Amino acid sequence: MTAGQKRFDDWLAGRAEQAGGRAAFLRADGRADESHWESIRRNVFSLFRDVLSAAQKANGGEEQAARRFFAEKLGVIPASWETALQRAERQEDTDRARIERVKLDAAGEIRTALAALWEEKP
Repeated sequence: MTAGQKRFDDWLAGRAEQAGGRAAFLRADGRADESHWESIRRNVFSLFRDVLSAAQKANGGEEQAARRFFAEKLGVIPASWETALQRAERQEDTDRARIERVKLDAAGEIRTALAALWEEKP
């Protein structure tokens, strides 16, 4: 694992842990809805940490190939969430729409961190 991959993996792990901690705190504080949103965020960060691991394994440690694999999945997976958001909005399902927005927001954070922490080399 390169230094950039390690920074990015550590960031994903930290964000998942933070969201999990906030979810537990909010649940203990009787704020179940807010806890639910944080649990969803934790799941998104954990999902993409698993994707990063798969990218590394599938590409035999080749950094640029692993980054391309990860970036592709970072496009494909949230695209299905965008479709689900649009469907929820058409059906006026505000709960489902909120869930999809939470997932998309977390994916946006991941996209920003990918650019900042795991720079692509020419």
